[in-house]
Amino acid sequence: MRCTIENKHLPALQSLAEAPKHDDNGPEPEAHVRIAVTESGVVIDTPYGKFQAESRVCEPGVVFVPMGFFRQQMSQTHTRHYIEVRGSESLIAVNEAAVLPSDGKSAFFPDPATAPRKCP
Repeated sequence: MRCTIENKHLPALQSLAEAPKHDDNGPEPEAHVRIAVTESGVVIDTPYGKFQAESRVCEPGVVFVPMGFFRQQMSQTHTRHYIEVRGSESLIAVNEAAVLPSDGKSAFFPDPATAPRKCP
């Protein structure tokens, strides 16, 4: 799975990474972000909302990453012209930072049509 998202979407993505002002507790520690890449673009679901946009799709797929990892990557992306998301059975990366699907906290599914809605 691989796609590139233009940096013009960063403010919307950053807002999805932050808890609403009335929610002092933030998401549950085990909360995940679902990033689905299809031929029509990317859909990112977080505990606080959904983002959908066209993106440059190189390969479709779905990844789940911990909310804390997503939040950290969105806060460190402001100087880039694009956001790159890559996923495989051995590695899930947002720009240069990566998590391992084998850690039990993230997951990769090569087929968006059969990928679960929630992280297993």
